[in-house]
Amino acid sequence: MVYKFTKQDNSFFYMSFSDIEDASNFSNNIEKIIEETYNFSTIPESEKLESDKAFLLFMMDRFIYLNRLESVTSAESVELLTSFSSIKQLSEVGAVPEVYGSIQALVPPIGRVYTSERQQDDLDKILAYMAIR
Repeated sequence: MVYKFTKQDNSFFYMSFSDIEDASNFSNNIEKIIEETYNFSTIPESEKLESDKAFLLFMMDRFIYLNRLESVTSAESVELLTSFSSIKQLSEVGAVPEVYGSIQALVPPIGRVYTSERQQDDLDKILAYMAIR
């Protein structure tokens, strides 16, 4: 089933999950409204672009949130910012496949916080998103 995730700022994105519980677990640290929706192929291209951008911004927010949980040092922050600067730019324009490729090309660990496991989790989430496009 495809679910629409609407954030407090009214941006939204779509993702497919087996049920509402899986959808809720996906975004449990970002305030949102989840609603079951229609087939993604019927969504207008303009909404798909907004969905792409909002999804990638959600991933950036999640990235920052997880970094804060790890109490990233100033040196680690600089290393992460350097490694992710082009990914951030691609995210801001909704370039989902390019973000996926850029994250896939990273060689973790980056600092002590961006591990292979975190990289794989990010790739899995983006791949799941791309599956409905």
